[in-house]
Amino acid sequence: MIKSRPRVLAVLVAAAVPLAAVPAAASPVRAPAGGDGEVPRPAWHDCPATWGMPAGWQCAMYPVPRDYARPGGGTLSLALARLPAKGRSKGSVFFNPGGPGGSGLDAASLWKEYVGASVRRSYDLVTWAPRGVIPSRKALRCTTDAQYEKASPPDAVLTEREMRHRLNASADIARRCAKRPLTPYVTTVDNVRDLDRLRQAVRDKRLGYVGISYGTVIGAVYANLYPGRYRALVLHGVVDSVTWSKPTFVFTKDDARELERTFAATLRACDAAPKNCAFAPRATAKYAELLAVVRKRSLAAHDSRMFTGLNRLAHQMAVGVPQASRPAAEQLQAAYNELLRRRSAESPTLLEQAAKPQRPIVRGTGEETNSGNVRDATLCSDAGRMTHDRSAWVRAARAADRQATTFGTGSVLDRSMCASWTAYGARHAGGWGAGRRPILLLNERWDHATPLAWARTMARRLGETRLITIEGFGHGIQTPCGRGKVDHYLLTGHLPKGTTCEDGPRPF
Repeated sequence: MIKSRPRVLAVLVAAAVPLAAVPAAASPVRAPAGGDGEVPRPAWHDCPATWGMPAGWQCAMYPVPRDYARPGGGTLSLALARLPAKGRSKGSVFFNPGGPGGSGLDAASLWKEYVGASVRRSYDLVTWAPRGVIPSRKALRCTTDAQYEKASPPDAVLTEREMRHRLNASADIARRCAKRPLTPYVTTVDNVRDLDRLRQAVRDKRLGYVGISYGTVIGAVYANLYPGRYRALVLHGVVDSVTWSKPTFVFTKDDARELERTFAATLRACDAAPKNCAFAPRATAKYAELLAVVRKRSLAAHDSRMFTGLNRLAHQMAVGVPQASRPAAEQLQAAYNELLRRRSAESPTLLEQAAKPQRPIVRGTGEETNSGNVRDATLCSDAGRMTHDRSAWVRAARAADRQATTFGTGSVLDRSMCASWTAYGARHAGGWGAGRRPILLLNERWDHATPLAWARTMARRLGETRLITIEGFGHGIQTPCGRGKVDHYLLTGHLPKGTTCEDGPRPF
């Protein structure tokens, strides 16, 4: 998933903080009428150099209605890309890598490797930049990235003053977004309707689809809005779409608590591989010491920059793959040396440096992304009207902090825009078992963004499913075992045998 802050999907945390559920502004969603063959085909051509696509891909801009309830009310253009089948094409398989706010164009190489040669030989691989996301037109831009950063520092806060500052700044961005005509039209329901329009455009009778992370929300909603229009849905790194679509703190509480558990597993993995993890030995105990010192200093100074830096390093380590976890372990050890061994006056430097934001750039364009604005618009519309009582948000953050001491407050305030949101769009708030064909789910056992418990929830909700547990760490990472099961399902339409893959990534 693309994350405008260290975590994209992460949002609230722990503690039973009851909030009044305010009815959402959107009316119930129904699948629009319309048959196949009624829309134009994409005009495929060589990809623009600015899109940064790998060799062999073709691109197109494709018009879709801005508002499916009023098809004559103007259009948007989606940026599409496809890798044609190596043999005679049997159709297409679509791919969404996550977000909200992420672009499939940036993940084209990942898509090519996610499935095997037999699928690439038989099917066109298709992906797209969802509505509002650069380079699709029109892009949703409520703020510059610098303005967005200013509204949301730091990622993790500890004091009530900082929490209220975050909520006030987020309210300003929510007001800016409310003035943009596109804001109510970048919801998951809109993305699902676009996906069905693209299915029709490539003349596929039924949809073949692979979704990762937020892409699993798109897949789950598609199965329930269009239960007879898919032949294969692969959902990897599965979001609890049931709780995602409710105007409560339950989703984000659970998210932070599960991330804390995954990070604890990463610390244990560190101690089990001391030659490859710089934070060993005693990683769990040392982190507890480091966290206690950082929290104490941050609270005393009324400044959470050090805590934010520690939060980011912990999250990076919890990602659970060597290229992320090993450098994070080295930096955690350096921070431990500064704060608990050398005790120098410069000891906060490393953590404060880790807290500095990094602005994402759209590959090949030099242009800042607008992922944060799209992300907020999607999250807030999908959840519906969350409470606007800022004191309730502060109480929720405090309660979360008691149950997830590293990730709690940051996760609560990760949806701080929703505390002042007014520009709601269509949402799918219920009905999860309508799909008429089997659905394949995959999830790592220690997934830092979408915990295995969420995949188990959706496996029960979505009807006929098979959940493959990948024994290891990481988020939506394909393995040879997983690829074989996905290929079998996409090629035959039948769920693969077995429920586990033993070849998941290890952090050290």
